[in-house]
Amino acid sequence: MKKMLAIIILVIGIQGTNAYAQSIEPRRFSALQFHSGYIMPQISTLPGGFTANNGMIGIGSSGYGSLGRRWLIGGSGFGTIASSHATNDVTMSMDMGMGFADVGYLLHNKGRWIGHIYGGIGGGGMTVTYENRGESSLRIADNLSVDNGDKTKISAGGLAWQTGLSFSRLLFDPAAQSGGWKIGLDLGVFQFPYFSQWKYSGNDRGLQGVDRPQLWGGVARLNIGVVF
Repeated sequence: MKKMLAIIILVIGIQGTNAYAQSIEPRRFSALQFHSGYIMPQISTLPGGFTANNGMIGIGSSGYGSLGRRWLIGGSGFGTIASSHATNDVTMSMDMGMGFADVGYLLHNKGRWIGHIYGGIGGGGMTVTYENRGESSLRIADNLSVDNGDKTKISAGGLAWQTGLSFSRLLFDPAAQSGGWKIGLDLGVFQFPYFSQWKYSGNDRGLQGVDRPQLWGGVARLNIGVVF
């Protein structure tokens, strides 16, 4: 019985390996693409006691090329459109940007479909703008307040990593053409394991009495580009 079970597992393993090998064609390629999507950040409490975990629109670009039969190497980056949060007395807006050096591994590269997992390390930062519309001063940190009718910006940067899954559909016949347009979908996550202390953008001084930011989140984005 044990021998029969071992034979069945071996046969299933061989068939699975063969199916996976057949999903990878020996073709090399490079790709450049633009992408736009939804960023879902999870941010620690901001200076002044504010929270800002609403979704944001991100726009960016990436490029990569095949290295051997299965590996990809490249880079990517994106920035967000400022997201605003308002109360009766304060309007706060936030934007962020990130860039990564990426490595990918092909899961599928056959016909008009390309699929791969990816991971990257890099860095980025975020900027928060406060506008005080109240009647009294707004305290942001021990050494920073915003007077009535004024605006101020603070910023922080740090190291980041990302990982995710990407699938693309070629809009041309790869058997007849060597390159053309593609569309695709990326699903991923990012996280900042280290952030600098918040700084006042006016003179780059560090804020006192506030914690360093913590940031992670998810990304869902559509991309369009060229393969060659």
